[in-house]
Amino acid sequence: MAQLRHYLEISGTYRAISPPVAGRWKWGKTDLNILMVAVLVGPLAFPLLWEVLPHGGSSGQKDRESLLERLFDIVPFQRFVGVIADREFLGQNWFGWLRQQGLKVCIRLKKDTLVDGLGKFKGFQAGSLFATVSSGEYRVWYRKIRVYGVILRLVATRTAKGDLLLIATDLPGRSALPTYALRWKIECLFEQFKSHGFDLEAAWPHGVPFRPRHVPA
Repeated sequence: MAQLRHYLEISGTYRAISPPVAGRWKWGKTDLNILMVAVLVGPLAFPLLWEVLPHGGSSGQKDRESLLERLFDIVPFQRFVGVIADREFLGQNWFGWLRQQGLKVCIRLKKDTLVDGLGKFKGFQAGSLFATVSSGEYRVWYRKIRVYGVILRLVATRTAKGDLLLIATDLPGRSALPTYALRWKIECLFEQFKSHGFDLEAAWPHGVPFRPRHVPA
């Protein structure tokens, strides 16, 4: 019997220390920046490994690689189909590293992400290729293109609010957006960790410094 293979979702829960923003994690009076990888199984996201980063802002390449390498020491990467991630998780080294691991990607791009593979034209902004996409329309670029040094498909739609949603993937084009939509599960997981469930933000006394690097299980 073939082993089931699942998607991994890597996500950061908090992107800025100051000024205060909605959705910020705090433990007592301490701001938390948590990098987490979860496995998507059925309707749920299960946290596998996480790290409380010692800095604000986006995670770095080494942070991500370290977290996934720790995971692959426990569970072989062959058990996973690929990685789903938001616009925080971009970069040539990152995309190249995921390709080296044999993992497929389904990652949202910023509209000004530069792409190549358009014949004599180089350095096009990805969003410009889909400028005419309308709300609810689903469009796959007619050929694969180089994104952060890796040959991938580009898929786009426009949200009801008019925002362009761009996905870089090596999955079949028509499955890209449904697959990316699975990342909502980890947002629900974060809500369960917060006031809709475990309420971890209230679990540490005010005024007591937070020192552990890992979230308690």
